[in-house]
Amino acid sequence: MLHPSQARGNDGENIEFWSEGINFTLKGQMHNSHFAFQLIRSEWTLVMVIFTFPANRLGSQSLSLIVHYASKRYGWEIKKATYLLSLRAATKFVAITVSIPPTNLVLLKVLCLPTQ
Repeated sequence: MLHPSQARGNDGENIEFWSEGINFTLKGQMHNSHFAFQLIRSEWTLVMVIFTFPANRLGSQSLSLIVHYASKRYGWEIKKATYLLSLRAATKFVAITVSIPPTNLVLLKVLCLPTQ
């Protein structure tokens, strides 16, 4: 049996999801998919957050490829090519400490975007 549960969309409308029960049907799955899509479409910030996860995962998976590519391309030993990982960490550090605070200030004070 399908049991509805509710969530509230960005514009205040109720969105009803059907939870899994004994007779979970294709109709119930289609209903959940439709309203999940509506919820994601109404929250553009949620979409941006969702797409950062695959990008982050892809970036971390590509590190070993970068090390192997650099060692082949430039004739470096693997231990020298791993210095690229330190360079990546230093770049992240600079981005976090130098680039993000002024960007945050511009977004909050100049563009008056909400803190969320």
